[in-house]
Amino acid sequence: MKNGKSINQKSYPLTRYGFICAVSRKESSSDLSLPLTALININASKIRNSLGYIGFFQFGEAALIDLGYYKHWNNNSDKTKINDWTGSWVGHNGVNSLSDFLKSPTKQIQIIGEWIDLLCKRLRNRNFNEYYGKIINGIEITESGAIAGAHLVGEGGLGSFLGIPGFKGNYNESDGNNVHISKYINMFNHYDLESCCNRKIYISLKNQIGQIAKNKKVTIESEYSGKFKQSKFIVNAESDEQGLLPVIIRHPGSKIVIKADGKQSAVITQAIDKKQSIELRISEDIKVQSVLQKPAEPEPKQEKVVVVEHKMSDSKKDEVRTEASKNIKFDISIIEADTNRKITNMKFFVRYKGKIKEHTSDDSGIKTDLIAEEGESLDILINGSKGYQKLKTISVTKGIENSCILVALGLVSVKLKIHDSNGKVIKKNKFFVSYRGREIEKTTDTNGFIQLKMLNAFVYKLLLSNKKPVLTLRNDPSISVINVNLNPAATTIQMLPVASNTPTKTVSAKTAPAAEIPAKNEESFVDYLIDFIPSLGKTENVHTEKNGNPLTKQYGNDVLFTIKTINKETGKEENLSYSINYNGAKRTHFTGQDGVGLKKHRGEDGKKIEVIVDINGKDQVLYTATLKNPMPIIEIRMDKPKDDGSYLFPLKVRTNSYKKGFARFGSNRSRGKRKHAGCDLYASAGTEIRAMADGVVRSIYYFYDNTDAIEITHQKHIIRYGEVRKGKALVKVGDKVVKGQVIGHVGSLTTKGIPSMMLHLEMYSNPSNKGTLSGTSVYKRRSDLIDPTPFLDSASL
Repeated sequence: MKNGKSINQKSYPLTRYGFICAVSRKESSSDLSLPLTALININASKIRNSLGYIGFFQFGEAALIDLGYYKHWNNNSDKTKINDWTGSWVGHNGVNSLSDFLKSPTKQIQIIGEWIDLLCKRLRNRNFNEYYGKIINGIEITESGAIAGAHLVGEGGLGSFLGIPGFKGNYNESDGNNVHISKYINMFNHYDLESCCNRKIYISLKNQIGQIAKNKKVTIESEYSGKFKQSKFIVNAESDEQGLLPVIIRHPGSKIVIKADGKQSAVITQAIDKKQSIELRISEDIKVQSVLQKPAEPEPKQEKVVVVEHKMSDSKKDEVRTEASKNIKFDISIIEADTNRKITNMKFFVRYKGKIKEHTSDDSGIKTDLIAEEGESLDILINGSKGYQKLKTISVTKGIENSCILVALGLVSVKLKIHDSNGKVIKKNKFFVSYRGREIEKTTDTNGFIQLKMLNAFVYKLLLSNKKPVLTLRNDPSISVINVNLNPAATTIQMLPVASNTPTKTVSAKTAPAAEIPAKNEESFVDYLIDFIPSLGKTENVHTEKNGNPLTKQYGNDVLFTIKTINKETGKEENLSYSINYNGAKRTHFTGQDGVGLKKHRGEDGKKIEVIVDINGKDQVLYTATLKNPMPIIEIRMDKPKDDGSYLFPLKVRTNSYKKGFARFGSNRSRGKRKHAGCDLYASAGTEIRAMADGVVRSIYYFYDNTDAIEITHQKHIIRYGEVRKGKALVKVGDKVVKGQVIGHVGSLTTKGIPSMMLHLEMYSNPSNKGTLSGTSVYKRRSDLIDPTPFLDSASL
């Protein structure tokens, strides 16, 4: 693999780790290919420049606010947006002060990984990726270059450089040191950011007799017409010593053609969420030999940057192979990233030529005598909660023959948030975590959190204060926060005073705690809080033994079921609200998170459920069943509420911004730890906001980023009109309002890089509930929160 451009006389591989090393090198003159204990890295991690930017990567206050580490200026004693760091920190990931940040190089590296992923999502959500592959001022726009540019001057400056309407000319394209964004984009082009997103195309070139086509010049043509009406882009590229072209990333749906020697490939379509591996033969025509269509595996996060380079001997330039490729024999060892110790009896998998085979290291931590053909590549995988996780891709060359390849298993951070049976967090309470044969005492903090950091893919157990195991999980980088809700039996045990020598009390499976687990990936099955997770089956051997553990995560007798809501009048699926009675508790739901009219749930085998709808203010049971595997799709035909079409659109001009990207209901916030609780209707500051129906003003208060919120109780819903001009509401609490009455104006947000000012609209289905709209769900709202999208769709102007 080629290295990226030289930065301060040093270059790094075109990988995610190489990108992190390169950015740090540019920002702080560090060298993360050396140990973090090297003097150059110790000094770089503590840097605070003249403009107040800090650490390896020169973070400012705004970035660490976005990542949830530094308190927002509106809620902080630090009210200024200059990087003076005079205010308070959130305490996220154990970073409680500027000193904590500067003294923790490993956390700085973890945070840059979070920042890369956040910028990647933002650029996708705003369709900036339509510009990937375009040449601007002689510079190719790539994913890694765009993310580096956004790190330098923000998404606003990137949008201005790209020439995006609404951004062009409205944002500064240079940083405080007058470094222009184009320099960063060019410097950091063509890195493969791997887990940033799964949309990648990897192309290898071979000649007519199957040899690797090294240093072959090609052109890459891509064509896409979308939001910004981009057409055809043409860029030049060259294959490396392994015949690999730079990773190709375009907007999904782009049509891509590779041209060489006057010939061209078949059309390659950029997939939405797949890693496509394609081999092209340079012959009379370039033909696509194979395309890997399997969805990509979740990528592990690395806390420690480890760049392992293997010198690869080049074959003779004039060599022509007419026989089968040579078999290369080598060993593999999975090592702990923090200690570099080999992990004995470790189970892992090798994906080679499309097939996956299981292997286990021996008592010395090595798997010997693996064989693969020279010129091929293979992936090293481990188990994950949602499938295989790729640790490393290995190119099979003579350079690895008879050597042991070290594959680092990184540390993964996760937080458990513990709630009692009433949903309240359990503060300052002792638990135990069983991990790798040890029982580690942990105490929840004032927010109910337990912070853990463990090797990726290893299994651990949560134990109550009496050391009764109640939850078994696999450590997985795709899940960063796990909300654990103890049922009444477990809560009773946990809240009793327990002496250190108290014998273990047996708790039957029926009274074992339940847990709710939100996931990081927006498209995953558990994209939102799963409603019911039963007790977990008994799992032993939670550390690596000769059977090749870590173990796979195990649940007990859980049952998955899907509810589909259909409009009785039209016969079509629609997003409609309903409730479920389960274990004596009733919860309101709104379909749509798993597709039009669909929502997935999980419950315990043998438990009874009732699906209920509101008809004229009264509950009516439409479906009753006892859960068992497998469950059919539960189809609920119901009348759409009559007042759906009676709402007035809150702005005088209709916008569809609320249906897509970052503005839509349920889009990810804080890297998937939180969901967007409303719809954002883009409009310029000062735009009039109208009451959507008759109602009564229930509350007016400060909301977010120099704006207010107005809550109005309407006949069927409470509507929160957010991001309203601060202190300028045209109504007061207790006022009766009529449909169409102007209640305020769109406020002016101060956050950099937003695509537009906006009205933030939330809806709640229980207007008789006088309580706060806040809650503990993944939306951080109470349980009757619903999606405003269908109501906005049918609202009149």
